[in-house]
Amino acid sequence: MAKTGSAITPQPKLSLRRKFCGHTVRGGLKVCALRPHLIWGVGDPHLLPRVIARAKAGRLRQVGTGHNKVDITHVRNAADAHLLAFDALVSGNCGGKAYFLSQGEPVILWDWIQNLLQQLNIRLPARPIPAKAAFAIGTVAEGIWHLLRLRGEPPMTRFVAVELSKDHWYSIAAARRDLGYTPENHPTSVGVREYVDSIKQ
Repeated sequence: MAKTGSAITPQPKLSLRRKFCGHTVRGGLKVCALRPHLIWGVGDPHLLPRVIARAKAGRLRQVGTGHNKVDITHVRNAADAHLLAFDALVSGNCGGKAYFLSQGEPVILWDWIQNLLQQLNIRLPARPIPAKAAFAIGTVAEGIWHLLRLRGEPPMTRFVAVELSKDHWYSIAAARRDLGYTPENHPTSVGVREYVDSIKQ
């Protein structure tokens, strides 16, 4: 089963998927698409450091009700999937197909973030922002950044508002079947503990 909210998918990604998926071989090259969602883990330079930095600065606010379920993917599971996909391509089991990757079960996003921050002794501001308000703020901020040609990212975007407030999780049954993907090898609880320990060192 899979459930998603409205999402804004970058056009280059769509173009690449349409070009390659559905073709087992193009010019002798075997291809498949791996689609891990929200990769995280020790050494992550993007997702969790931004969350933690905003929380420390008092600028991280819950968007939406806080009940939205989201897929996440530990970096070791993502790496395993690439090796498994290589073997499957060689044996001819997955050419031209796309595979969702995750930890196997979605997390309640804001519970997961809250748990991580608590282990780091960081408090999340209690007052949430309604999803519609965050989307409107993102629309305005994107317009200002574009009009004034400002550098960096706006404090809120439509994409971020959707990602932080809507359900988006997917079935990984195909990856389990065709690739032998087993996310239980690197469980979320262990990954969080390792990440927290790496930050505290």
